[in-house]
Amino acid sequence: MKQSNPHLWHKYILSAGFMLSGFLLAAQPTVKREQVIVRDTTPIDSLNNVMRRAVQLDDSIRIAQRSARVDQTNQAIIDGRPALWVFKVDINRIFHYNRYQGLYLGLGLHTGDRLSKLFSVGGYWGYGFGSKSAAYGVDGILLMDRQSDTRLKLELSHDFTESGGLPDYGEVKRLLDASGFYKLLVRRMDLMDLRQVTVSARPVRYLRAGVSLFQSVKTPTYDYAYVVDQNNSITVLDKQFHFSGLSLNLRYAFGEGLVREPGFAKPSAAIYPVVKMQFTRGMDGWFDGQYSFERYDLQVEQTFQTKNLGRTSLSLQAGIASGDLPYCNLFAGRGGYGRFTIYAPQSFATMRQNEFVSDRYASLYFTQNFGKVLPRSKHFNPEVAWCASAGFGDLRQPEKHRYIDIRTLTRGYFESGLLINNLLDLKVYNIGFGAFYRLGPYAFPAFSDNIALKFSVNIPF
Repeated sequence: MKQSNPHLWHKYILSAGFMLSGFLLAAQPTVKREQVIVRDTTPIDSLNNVMRRAVQLDDSIRIAQRSARVDQTNQAIIDGRPALWVFKVDINRIFHYNRYQGLYLGLGLHTGDRLSKLFSVGGYWGYGFGSKSAAYGVDGILLMDRQSDTRLKLELSHDFTESGGLPDYGEVKRLLDASGFYKLLVRRMDLMDLRQVTVSARPVRYLRAGVSLFQSVKTPTYDYAYVVDQNNSITVLDKQFHFSGLSLNLRYAFGEGLVREPGFAKPSAAIYPVVKMQFTRGMDGWFDGQYSFERYDLQVEQTFQTKNLGRTSLSLQAGIASGDLPYCNLFAGRGGYGRFTIYAPQSFATMRQNEFVSDRYASLYFTQNFGKVLPRSKHFNPEVAWCASAGFGDLRQPEKHRYIDIRTLTRGYFESGLLINNLLDLKVYNIGFGAFYRLGPYAFPAFSDNIALKFSVNIPF
């Protein structure tokens, strides 16, 4: 009997596979033709609906893009640098006011992202009609690494700065920041010629750091002299002060996000305390520096909501300066007194300007905003806030400072006050009113001398 060949089964299987493949391939064009026919026979109304939805989607995208551009423009104005062609206008340099310079008018321009996202150059010039003097400066910024936001900044300036004031910690105050209102009250200033090189970056998450090499010359605009040498028969006084050295700025905000935009990155709101520190080392004999010193500055800020109590704001400021230092590099306090002046957060409403001076100090500012607990109407949305502040300080060798009154805060300075914000709601900004009273060992004998009346200005956005 003839045996079957096992290889024939393979041939049968392969033949069946080829036949099935051919059938599927032959059937494929028919499916495509049917799909085309169905597509061609789609009702006209359905096509119109599809086109209408496409147009609506395109309009939505354009509206979103336009809204994003508007938001970016508004944010640039709030930050104080709106775009103008390839430039950014520094609004803070166009006009401002303080009690020494009076009305200041000028112009500040920097190149923007349209010219380059890697570098920016610019400058400013302005004139103070009260001091009858000009101020000017130039600077350049190079973005060295986008991921870590590493920047190199060179700056030269001939400008006025508060004598005995606090550092800016490498930050630029936003145009609508209420704490900047304190500058309106500054009376005692120094003319400063500054040369500085700064490298700043975000080395780790939540941390901003900057290192600066500086050289400055400060000339008091008021009658003052500092004793640099003294013996039985000779006293050497100095009226112009040369400084040089290094400074380190640190800003740590745990939980703070980072919003990246073309050419720069900026922080979002932080829900935990924001800590700012600056260490300055002055070097005698280095780049014409005449003073060897160390200065430490600290600022801690925190704002949080409390159930049934409203919004609580705390600010701690402290500093220590060691070595022989003239008045301009000490701590002059933050006196914001006036019979009726603008309210400036993180300042003492009843303390006279330059009333106290310290080489080591600590101040605490507390505000409890209870919210809208009073009746409201269309233009009347009052918010009640209670404020309390305290400060301590001391000064070594007060006898070395000549021609000015020297007082210290060794016994503690205290004040308290009540603010009713948003008494007049004008939508763009709100106006309120408040009163503060000076307490404790530095209170004046006359009741009226301890009172300071304030009007508050709040910008909702």
